[in-house]
Amino acid sequence: DLAADEFASRLATWEPPDNAVAAHELSDALLAAGQPDAAERVLVEGAANATDPRAASLMSTHLGNLRNGQGDQLGALAAWREAVTLWRDNGEARVRLGEALLLSGDADGAAKELAMAVALSPDHFWARRYLGQAYMQLNQPRLAAQEFAAAASIDPTVADTYLLLGDARAGDGDRKAATEGYRRVLELAPDSPLAGQAQARLDQLGQR
Repeated sequence: DLAADEFASRLATWEPPDNAVAAHELSDALLAAGQPDAAERVLVEGAANATDPRAASLMSTHLGNLRNGQGDQLGALAAWREAVTLWRDNGEARVRLGEALLLSGDADGAAKELAMAVALSPDHFWARRYLGQAYMQLNQPRLAAQEFAAAASIDPTVADTYLLLGDARAGDGDRKAATEGYRRVLELAPDSPLAGQAQARLDQLGQR
């Protein structure tokens, strides 16, 4: 990796002011060098000066990621909101924003953002997972089950997806399908704490 000062020397050679990749790299280098304020300033100024809304949106997305990593959840949320305002088809920003809204308790807002993210990228694992979780919080287990099933088809190796899928199907009254989900957890992660949770749910359903 190039040092932060080497990245900084590239600033003069940018095709100003829309080089989102260079801004991203410079910000990361400054952060790695222990200069989080400077890392944030690169992205704030880059987004403000960009003439291409998509470039500004990408910088705002990374700004949100940086702030989130620094523990500034409100600042991250604001940056991700700005990112999707600048470019409505920024799928990564919509997933990040949806996750943040979900964690803040705004399941309805999360579902709206994540549904748009899924429309943009139907094969995005986390968009599907988080959308399913939002639907569960909204007491819509059938819709949640559809999203968890889609996530499982995208990556069938993640055991806790099947625990969520089992819970959604149980909530929808489909005991047989719920049992299948919980048993899949036991197959994928027999020695993990998830297995104990899955077995407890099977016991509640009267299954072994």
